[in-house]
Amino acid sequence: MHDQAWAEVSRPARSIACKTPKYLFKVGHGLEDTGKPFLWVVKKSEVAAWKRAEP
Repeated sequence: MHDQAWAEVSRPARSIACKTPKYLFKVGHGLEDTGKPFLWVVKKSEVAAWKRAEP
């Protein structure tokens, strides 16, 4: 499903959070483990910091 379409049908359950890169890495793995669809958005400027925080 296209990102915008997913956001429209998921509107009541969507959320936005700003956390540390290490925390985001853990949450991302948890989301993957659920097997449920999710949309993950990270600012381009934050990608390098996020990758450096990978365990």
